[in-house]
Amino acid sequence: KNQMRRVFLVGLRNFGEKFKNSRHNYGGMVVDKIHEQQFGVPMMDEHVVFTHKFSKEDLCEQLIPSMRERALKLDKNVEELAESKAKKILVEEEVEVHLILPDTYMNKSGERVKPIINQLDPKFRKKGSRPDKAMVLFDELMLNFGSMKIKNPKSGGGTHNGMKNVAALCDHIPFYKFRLGISPQDYELSPESKMDFVIANFSEQEKILLDQFTDVASYACYDFMHLNENELNSRLLKMHKQDGLIATHSFDRSP
Repeated sequence: KNQMRRVFLVGLRNFGEKFKNSRHNYGGMVVDKIHEQQFGVPMMDEHVVFTHKFSKEDLCEQLIPSMRERALKLDKNVEELAESKAKKILVEEEVEVHLILPDTYMNKSGERVKPIINQLDPKFRKKGSRPDKAMVLFDELMLNFGSMKIKNPKSGGGTHNGMKNVAALCDHIPFYKFRLGISPQDYELSPESKMDFVIANFSEQEKILLDQFTDVASYACYDFMHLNENELNSRLLKMHKQDGLIATHSFDRSP
């Protein structure tokens, strides 16, 4: 009997009411959105770790809405296309997912993430263990707002202080990196204004699109729960490229 796959999704954030709606908390917002989709309420203030088992039916339910939108654009039978497409991509019967929101400052994220994962799964990725996967979600100033990119575990922590701290302290865990763009599209930030921009709240104009973008990012996370690298690459491009969204996606194999 195959062991159940475990998936760890870590949404980086600065903990506290002051930072709740800041651009720097984008990664935490997406993990929060997954919890809200499942249970109708956010986890941002209540939990640091939340564990849920996703069945094949759970994932179908989450993927059908996005497929339904595509079917409408393609003038196809909505429910039939949505359900058949969703069912085709699921490869596991059940996945145990751990949603993690560190309750600390961003640059100390690794200090919180390491003991959490070690406690939940001490044998993570050791020989003979389950085919577990882990991904860190974080804001990325190098990508425009609406753009998203998943990088493979061989890539470094980049310039993001939270991701660098996680990479340094959790180097035994091959994290995928989900980079969520926050950079403005119509002007360039000066070096001295970047920090203020990152920790500031999303603008009113950005908020109009933010809910849609967190939805899109959450669907990419559902994909990640079940698909291997090649399948995920194909799925992201196929599912989101024609959705009429501003958001763009790629699965980047480069270090």
